[in-house]
Amino acid sequence: MSAGFVHLHNHSDYSLLDGACRLDRLVERVKSLGMPALALTDHGNLFGAVEFYEKARAAGLRPIVGCEVYVAHGSRLDRTRSADGKGAYDHLVLLARNREGYRNLMRLSSAGYMEGFHYKPRIDKELLSAHADGILCLSACLRGELPQLVLNGDLEAARNAAAWYRDLFGKEFYYFEAQDHGIPEERTVAQRLIELGKEMGIPVVATNDCHYLRQQDAEAHEVLLCIQTGKTLQDQDRFRFATDQVYVKSTEEMEALFQGAPEVLRNTLEVAEKCELTLDTERVQLPEFPLPPEFQTAEEYLRSAAREGLRRRYPSGVGPGRGSAAGSLVSYVLGITDIDPLKFDLLFERFLNPERISMPDIDIDFDYENRGRVIEYVLEKYGRDSVTQIITFGTMAARAVVRDVGRALGMTYADQDRVAKLVPAELGMTLTRALETVPELKALSTQDETHAKLIRCSLALEGLARHASTHAAGVLIAPGKLTDYVPVYRSSKGDVTTQFDMVSLEKIGLLKMDFLGLRTLTVLEDAARLASGAGERLDLKGIPLDDPATFALLSKGQTIGVFQLESSGMRELLRKVLPDSFEDIIAINALFRPGPIQSGMLDDFAKRKHGKQKITYMHPTLEPILKNTLGVIAYQDQVMQIANRLAGFTLAQGDLLRRAMGKKKPEEMASMKQAFVEGCGKNQVPKKKAEEIFDLVEKFAGYGFPRAHSAAYALLSYQCAYLKAHHPAAFFAAALSSEVGDTDRIVVLVEEARRLGIEVNPPDVNRSQSAFTLEGNAVRFGLTAIKNVGKGSVEAIVAARQSGGPFVSIWDLCRRVDPRSINKRVLESLVLAGACDSLGGDRAQLFEAVALAIGRSQELARGQSRDQVALFGAEHAIEAPEPPLADIPSWPLHDRLRKEREVLGFYFSDHPLSPYRALIESRRLPDTARIRETRDGAEVTFMGMVSAIKTIADRNGRPMAFVTLEDFSGSVEGVTFADLYERNRSALTQGAVIETRARVSVREDQDPKLVFQSIRAVASGEAGPEGELTLDLTEFPEGVSLEPLRDLLGRHPGRCPVYFLVRSPEDGTKTQIRARRLLVRASEELLDELRRRLGERAVRLVNTVQEPVPF
Repeated sequence: MSAGFVHLHNHSDYSLLDGACRLDRLVERVKSLGMPALALTDHGNLFGAVEFYEKARAAGLRPIVGCEVYVAHGSRLDRTRSADGKGAYDHLVLLARNREGYRNLMRLSSAGYMEGFHYKPRIDKELLSAHADGILCLSACLRGELPQLVLNGDLEAARNAAAWYRDLFGKEFYYFEAQDHGIPEERTVAQRLIELGKEMGIPVVATNDCHYLRQQDAEAHEVLLCIQTGKTLQDQDRFRFATDQVYVKSTEEMEALFQGAPEVLRNTLEVAEKCELTLDTERVQLPEFPLPPEFQTAEEYLRSAAREGLRRRYPSGVGPGRGSAAGSLVSYVLGITDIDPLKFDLLFERFLNPERISMPDIDIDFDYENRGRVIEYVLEKYGRDSVTQIITFGTMAARAVVRDVGRALGMTYADQDRVAKLVPAELGMTLTRALETVPELKALSTQDETHAKLIRCSLALEGLARHASTHAAGVLIAPGKLTDYVPVYRSSKGDVTTQFDMVSLEKIGLLKMDFLGLRTLTVLEDAARLASGAGERLDLKGIPLDDPATFALLSKGQTIGVFQLESSGMRELLRKVLPDSFEDIIAINALFRPGPIQSGMLDDFAKRKHGKQKITYMHPTLEPILKNTLGVIAYQDQVMQIANRLAGFTLAQGDLLRRAMGKKKPEEMASMKQAFVEGCGKNQVPKKKAEEIFDLVEKFAGYGFPRAHSAAYALLSYQCAYLKAHHPAAFFAAALSSEVGDTDRIVVLVEEARRLGIEVNPPDVNRSQSAFTLEGNAVRFGLTAIKNVGKGSVEAIVAARQSGGPFVSIWDLCRRVDPRSINKRVLESLVLAGACDSLGGDRAQLFEAVALAIGRSQELARGQSRDQVALFGAEHAIEAPEPPLADIPSWPLHDRLRKEREVLGFYFSDHPLSPYRALIESRRLPDTARIRETRDGAEVTFMGMVSAIKTIADRNGRPMAFVTLEDFSGSVEGVTFADLYERNRSALTQGAVIETRARVSVREDQDPKLVFQSIRAVASGEAGPEGELTLDLTEFPEGVSLEPLRDLLGRHPGRCPVYFLVRSPEDGTKTQIRARRLLVRASEELLDELRRRLGERAVRLVNTVQEPVPF
């Protein structure tokens, strides 16, 4: 190597919240400096090793994979030493010279997390001695053992330590490390180590402890350290670096630092030459599948299983199908998938491309209750030391980094929020792009120094890894012991994962599987079981895919609880499209995503479905490909088919085109376009038309969805809808059971069930099971959905009930249920929830009796009860009569509801807002479920009940409030700033009903909040309508026009809803339709005028005034 210096000590952003070098930028910086090689030495981990290796090689640099490890003082197993670092461990830099060294690095790093973790992932000299082969060692920074001994003046101990490392790694592979970041101690250590090196024959290398790219990035790095420690720049005692020199310096800058010892720079080239690691990124490393004894090879066994599956799936016999579907067909006949690739025209090359060296991606969904069993099976089959979960890294995305930096700068929450929300909430949005497209955001950089610094630092830190977590579904199965193939990591929660993410694992050819726990599968399984009853089992695989009742439900948008189809936007789309085929459901599933929504594709699809927009094809060849999606490109498979049939690409080449279009790399796109146009020319497609088609395909390719994925999810959607249409009570029982623990979802599902006429009966110790169950055409509330009531308690209650019949009193319940399974807290919760209402007395009396009833049961269990009377000796003791329930007043309704809510999480038997329901519905106000789907910044008017208030002082010392509002669908938090709070303090009391005009505020990964703009107390007199006014159109006189009638009603605004009776054209029966936007005051004046115009028989007023629930 001819260049003069190589950086051997560098920290990327995988030194989490400490290093500020993104790997792509680090590699780019070093390449621009003309250096031939680069090392990566993150703290304690190898998170970025594979990504770094690939990026460095692609840039023409020699990658040196390393790690700055923490070496414990004494044993790594000793966790009694201080945590300040100085007394617990030393730093040491290890670089992999070859594959053996790389494997040893993986073993050492893994052991740091799995065995030695104590504030940091520590190893010790015992582990180093066992895994030193193939490693080159540097003595590290000031925190290394050698520098510390030198600083302490203990040169003899330093000599002994240096000799130990030299003998362990070999004299060619141990180097002293000299650094100079302007810190006086470093210069002292460097001088002494150079002298000691000459004395002991140990060479010295110069390093810079790089944590960021350029000197000006020191500012952003200081902010990063504040983010790490939860401090602000204003905190005087915060952790900070003593220098701004830990950046990627040029060779000239390093030469200037070490003018008196040029050899320390030359030695870095020598080290780089000695590190010749190559990773095998071409080879697939699969675990060995244990074969049955009658088979010699895996291929032979697969062929046999596939043939057997083929006979099972297609009993009438079927040909092999198109070659392109064969691979998908194997998955289908083996039972991996349930979508027939022949029937649904699925492409093999989308699944496994013979022209692209990568493993197929099989994501397998399991019902979420049994996912753990599947993983346990894999652990047993392939060995516990060969299977683990996979790491994933959260990064500082555009909005998130603005918030993080804003906090570190000491900005107010409101100011952080305001700036963050100037960044458009679009997929893949970057801060750079936002600054180009949002003038208000750009203007902030010149507004004042705080905002300028916010923008500067956010740009520098954007995209950095922020934290490590466990991938929701990914599982790695290695061919042997994990640490021979991949380093492992243990999180603070105890989860064990790989240190490499999904992409890195794929690069080195390891097998990753996605085992996703899908709640919907549990719901379908349970609902089918409940719907089957005592008769023949309902087989969801055999239901017809053209069921009219199912499509009627879908077309009405009645899809709350239906997989993938229950958002308000999706329900609106269903009502527009009016799907009448399974193909429609597949297309809707594929199209309902941000890209197609923003492009207007959904509206085009709906209009074309009903003949309101002409379906056109740019070439006749496109019609058979796009016919099912009405001329819209919805699937990635369609892109492949267009390239295949129009341009003569193989389907495998079509898949490469699809991927290239998704990545939008200009050079790659230009060559692809040329090949496409030339191929079209061979099929007599004119060049101009071919270019137009390519541009159209390119536009939609980024939106395309895999048809197989969409079809599989559409099947689940359809099965849910089928169950909801034909077996609604069973469906809701299963759906509610699956959501125990999520109060908001329970509220939504209970409300939907009641809206559809499905009764949800309260919890009852004499009827309920653990889960929600079917009770005729109703649903019975499950006992485990009650707070503080566990599965063990419920099982004991059900067992006692089954063996001895229904409980007749609270005393009987406590006497018969094992007292070890039910305590005072459990019984109180059952009473508050209404689950003991069938035991006599009211809830106040039952609650009062709990302590005595539990005490009696415990005495009985011990045989010490004073309520047993021995008439003829102890063996003939009889039970004394049960004491009467206390004669105390019943709880007021609002108290009973409040206590019910405490243990159920929501109001069940009634709701304080019930008297206001007609008013809310008549004004078509959004509920909390709708607000959860509303875009950021939208203005809404909302009516709800105040269920909680928290007041705080703003930065000017004035009171403001966080107010929780509740309605029939859940709750939402709102913020009331000081001026508005001051004017409306009296309206904001617990239990008050208010109407607010508010702005919706949405933050990443949080529920939406409301920022109140105005507040109005809703008087109880507004709650109930004056009645219901019904106008019978079938009784109207000849020639009556509706227009003047509407004007008349509009001149009498009030609270009374208006209904029209119309005659059905099918069977002549009368149907009642509500006039959604009309609320009138049913005064005598209005009624007289209506009767005069329409006749007495056509006008009817029904009085339905309700008393509001006091609260």
